[in-house]
Amino acid sequence: MTAPGRKGPIPVSCDACRLRRTRCSRLPRQPSPDPQGAPPTCEGCAKRGINCITSQLPLSQRQRTGPRIEAAKALCGTTSLSSASPQQQLVASTLASDIGYELLHAFTEAGGASGMPVFPAALLDYVALLSRFEAAGRQVSSLAVDDQLVFRVICAAAAPHWAARASTHSAMPLQLLRDAQSSADALAIWRKPTLANAVALILLQQAAGRGNIASDDACAYFSSAAGHIHTLKERDPVALVSNGIGTTAFTWTATVVDACAAVEHAARPYMCAHSR
Repeated sequence: MTAPGRKGPIPVSCDACRLRRTRCSRLPRQPSPDPQGAPPTCEGCAKRGINCITSQLPLSQRQRTGPRIEAAKALCGTTSLSSASPQQQLVASTLASDIGYELLHAFTEAGGASGMPVFPAALLDYVALLSRFEAAGRQVSSLAVDDQLVFRVICAAAAPHWAARASTHSAMPLQLLRDAQSSADALAIWRKPTLANAVALILLQQAAGRGNIASDDACAYFSSAAGHIHTLKERDPVALVSNGIGTTAFTWTATVVDACAAVEHAARPYMCAHSR
């Protein structure tokens, strides 16, 4: 008889506020108006028009990076024995080699006989991204900042499917995911409501979920993506048109992903509060 898996603690902040690193308006021990004991909606989620969800914290925290963290490391030092850890070297060598090119193709093959891609087709133009990657000499650092992030996320999501049929390092998929998450943290994509950031957050939802779009990690990313979409629609609907992808196609794709995750998570969709 196996013992049940441990679960992390319930945080004070909701998923959206925790991901955006903003103060959550709810008090830690505020009585809930919901008879079923669900926490009340926080002020930030109500203002952004998304469903407020509080998930359990993961037991292990990923490494984060950013200007403040790097400044603190420079001031206080670090426990790292080298400037580049074996994990970082693995990520760098993977993205710099032909494996990165193969990973870009893997998402079209992951569906097997169905031929369905890992990501919804209406999120971005994958062929154009591949062309830009080729034009840059297959060097990730030569791509635009937004393309670099999307490239890392796609590689992280495709790595488990590619590793299953290739002889490669077993730690590569996890390290690629951590690299993509660290890149997203450094760019603070949850704070800036742009189309590129909304796309990256939806891609990260599926990459972080590792096949389960209703996992706590996956839902945390989509909650921020839903807020970006809501902000963009109210600010300027034209802002949702990019790279030949229209407002209707992108919004419909996000709505379908939201609905599927809500069914799996047995919760209300994040975008239901402002859907018309």
